[in-house]
Amino acid sequence: MRKNAEISPNNGIKTKRIKRISLIAGLILFALYCLLATKFLGSACPVYLIFGIPCPGCGMTRAWISLFSGDIAKAFYYHPAFFAAAIIAVCVILCVIKPKLKKSKAIAGIYIVLSVAFLTAYIYRMIVFFPNEEPINYNENSLLAWIIRAFSR
Repeated sequence: MRKNAEISPNNGIKTKRIKRISLIAGLILFALYCLLATKFLGSACPVYLIFGIPCPGCGMTRAWISLFSGDIAKAFYYHPAFFAAAIIAVCVILCVIKPKLKKSKAIAGIYIVLSVAFLTAYIYRMIVFFPNEEPINYNENSLLAWIIRAFSR
């Protein structure tokens, strides 16, 4: 039988390097997908493209653009819970920096409260704005709509 392989200190460095390269490659592929899907399909959201309904994050990009342009009212119009994404991002970064925070009840509570706010905003917007008002409108060119039209003929 073969003895246990020796663990060299370089294995950890190689693993970290592979993880970083994978992360960078994933981000590049995601950015490429977003650019191409937006350019050729009109949206990068797979839920919107496949099912024709907006996803819970629909309007988030426009909300942040509006906020950075100084129009806070328009930011809240496009997505009332846009701030939740920033808070979640900060929590995730803190958990990466300090892994013990992952088990924190405070972080779990923040995630729960923000998730409820996010879903509440989505349900409200679907009731009030769907299907005719931006950014919560129906995509008549979605895959599902196309399939329904094809079978209803």
